[in-house]
Amino acid sequence: MILPVQFCFNSVSPQAQENLFDILVFDNNNNNKLFPGCVPARCFSFGIGEGASSALISGVAKQGGGHAQFITGQDRMQPKVMQSLRFALQPAVVDISVKWNVPKGVSVTPLSPPIRVLFQGQRALLYAQVTGESLGDTEGSVTVKYSLAKQPVENQLSFSLKPAEDTG
Repeated sequence: MILPVQFCFNSVSPQAQENLFDILVFDNNNNNKLFPGCVPARCFSFGIGEGASSALISGVAKQGGGHAQFITGQDRMQPKVMQSLRFALQPAVVDISVKWNVPKGVSVTPLSPPIRVLFQGQRALLYAQVTGESLGDTEGSVTVKYSLAKQPVENQLSFSLKPAEDTG
């Protein structure tokens, strides 16, 4: 499996936005692996059947900045392929970073894994644990930076660190 995938990646034109659709069919005895860092194109992967390796399918899509789909049992393939095709035909939100600005004495621990890519219609939730106490300032903010269609974007949200009153 490595040689066909490497051939596809080596054929990618650096001037063009390329997408690779990877359809992998596995039986329970198949344990193929791809090497991290070998994916220069957005890679959309499909795992077909109960024996498809979720780690491999998800890993290929994650490493390639694409999307993974699993087709099992009575699932219809067409809607899942069409969704991935819609994702491939539009710019994706990439280079996502999150920065917390909180007063001295307060710390933020991210609880969500980093988000690498978002496609139109997808949602993302970021969870974080805020701990500590601030003697003065009761305001904080979170800044999310990303690129969309090669244009940098920045959004900032301010929030209060003051506990809400219990209205009972």
